[in-house]
Amino acid sequence: MAFHCHPCLMNLTLIGKMETFVDDTREILNIKGIQLEDVIGNVSSFEATSEIGIITDISLRTFSYLQNRDLGCLTLHMALTRLWTSFQVRGLISKTFPLPFHESSAPYDIIPKYVFISEAVSAFKSSGSPEVRHRQRREAMIEAYRSVPRDTISMLEKAFALDCLLFDYSCELSVQLLETDASMVGEIYFKET
Repeated sequence: MAFHCHPCLMNLTLIGKMETFVDDTREILNIKGIQLEDVIGNVSSFEATSEIGIITDISLRTFSYLQNRDLGCLTLHMALTRLWTSFQVRGLISKTFPLPFHESSAPYDIIPKYVFISEAVSAFKSSGSPEVRHRQRREAMIEAYRSVPRDTISMLEKAFALDCLLFDYSCELSVQLLETDASMVGEIYFKET
């Protein structure tokens, strides 16, 4: 990213990040004398609405892709299990909520997309606070990075060092992810099915 947004070529006053989107938006609006709450109303309901939008959008795109395609050896159950797991990895749905549809459910291969979305949104609403879901997302990231060889992690740290500096991220993946207390993570998200 630093290649495209080189600080010598761009006069940036503020760099917003997805992780701090609401705070960054608030700061930008405050510069113009506008209160964030006047624009979007309740901030926590805005964040929840945004996450529900993510679940809905990804689900609709997945169902659209699956429609009228020969999936070969990939069953609808397998595809929806992967989709559900991706929501868990992103910290949108609690890892304690299994996919509510079973392969033996009849007729499994015609689950309406809006039924799936309704179940996913319901699970999201019951998945705890944003802080709990953020911890789950971090746990999933740690589990994923622990499967990557250390020399590859070092190469990633070097490759993205300038981006990390420019956008104020820590590039010490080995410290952040690999040296985290092992009891914090297990093999929940990326197990073979």
